[in-house]
Amino acid sequence: MIGHLLDAVAERFDADRSALSYSLYSGTRGPTGYITVFVHERDEPIAVCRFARWDDDEVRGEWERLTRLQAVVGETDWLRTSVETPVAVETIDGTPVIFKQYLGGWPAHYTFRRFDRCAKRFLSNATEWLIEFVQETADYRTYDSDAKRQRLRESVLPEAKAYARRYVDADDLFLGPVHGDYDGTNILLGPKLEVTSVIDFEYFRVDGVPLVDLLKLVVETGLYVFGSYTEATNRAFFRDCDFSRTVGRCVSAYCSNLGIDEERFVRVLPLYPALRLGPTPKRDHTPWNLRFYRHLYDALSLTDAIVWSEASGR
Repeated sequence: MIGHLLDAVAERFDADRSALSYSLYSGTRGPTGYITVFVHERDEPIAVCRFARWDDDEVRGEWERLTRLQAVVGETDWLRTSVETPVAVETIDGTPVIFKQYLGGWPAHYTFRRFDRCAKRFLSNATEWLIEFVQETADYRTYDSDAKRQRLRESVLPEAKAYARRYVDADDLFLGPVHGDYDGTNILLGPKLEVTSVIDFEYFRVDGVPLVDLLKLVVETGLYVFGSYTEATNRAFFRDCDFSRTVGRCVSAYCSNLGIDEERFVRVLPLYPALRLGPTPKRDHTPWNLRFYRHLYDALSLTDAIVWSEASGR
């Protein structure tokens, strides 16, 4: 199959077939993962191809999400060039394959190993990209209470219903386009730690809760830097330290730029772990995932203890 795939790349991208090489990556956990093929021409990357390990419907679903993503960002040049561009979906030896333009940059988590200036700059830059993404896709927002209530019904943590009214009745909180898995493995950086591109929109949806992306970014950055979710959660929310102060600044920037009341953001923060466990295109969350999100939900319920919240008198 790989030989025929390279033939298709050579034709589609006008490349020298004899000069093509490739590398494989299979990093998606769960029963329905992907195989990603990076294709190079004389050591220069030219294309990314993706197909499913087992379920071809996963590929068709991703193609639909990527084309929808392009429609959402299509009017904004900088945004369109920083997200994945689907070129075609083609059947190779009976297997549907998505062909994408190659996006440059290094995964952020390869850039730092502790919370130093690099990690701090990354968190700020990634928050800035997220703010611009939400601002530029504002035409797709909805503030409708019924739509928000329906989205919250998808939560698998029943305790979170106690926070639903605070979210539904808040006229500054909205549904809108979300990446769904916004962390350092899917954020590519340039030499100055600027965000050059964002990849892997497997969980993209237009009617999601954008604040979930910010929480995912904070927690997963903390995990990578500090080595455990417990330590990441404590340092992000409950311990007065360099990391929590940086998180607080990112939250303030996010809320002020998007017109969200920061105190209200803190009050509904426990909803976001529950929403992250709502229905997704893959449905491959394990009991371990559920235990973690329950722990995070329980921790975030202690909103008065969050060191950078209004309730704590920051």
